[in-house]
Amino acid sequence: MRLDAGEQTFEAFRIQRGGSLEWARWTSSGYLLDHAQRRDTDSDLYQRVVSAPSFLKPPESPQHDGTLGRPAFRLEMATLSKSGVHALSMSKFPNDIAALADEFRRRIAATPVRPGWYLWTTPYPAVGKADIDLTEASCDTAVEKALAAAVATGDLIVRADDGIQAFMSGEHASRIAFSARTVAGDLRFGVLYAK
Repeated sequence: MRLDAGEQTFEAFRIQRGGSLEWARWTSSGYLLDHAQRRDTDSDLYQRVVSAPSFLKPPESPQHDGTLGRPAFRLEMATLSKSGVHALSMSKFPNDIAALADEFRRRIAATPVRPGWYLWTTPYPAVGKADIDLTEASCDTAVEKALAAAVATGDLIVRADDGIQAFMSGEHASRIAFSARTVAGDLRFGVLYAK
């Protein structure tokens, strides 16, 4: 996440163990800017990320200096395995991870995004009660169907039915991220729109 002129822009990469890569960018206002659909790359790509020095031993974040406001940058990395979700967060972009991100951007190109509604997901450690529990839900609502599709495909970005707008009303209207419980582990997710 980068903060510029009050607007947060999120950039995410999804790397599968087999080496497939997916990329997307969106804003805190919920607009999907770019998306490169999953594409097969080198089979060692996942191992290169999880063996990067900054992933194995993250640099210490600077101490909070007492100022108010949102951070200008945040890097989160999460892995999903049979033992659960492991996540780490950094307030700076280490050189080794930045070099990998630059390489990833060169490997895949964004394709035109069709107008409509989408959902992004990322693995996330369990944090108590989830907003949506797919282990109990019948997957009847638009958001539950989109989450089920994301879990089934493993995709970072999935298309959602227009009915997802109902989920983004009321108390959810001002939130940019939610949590979902699945059999495989917890997810953080958000709703996006492409014009």
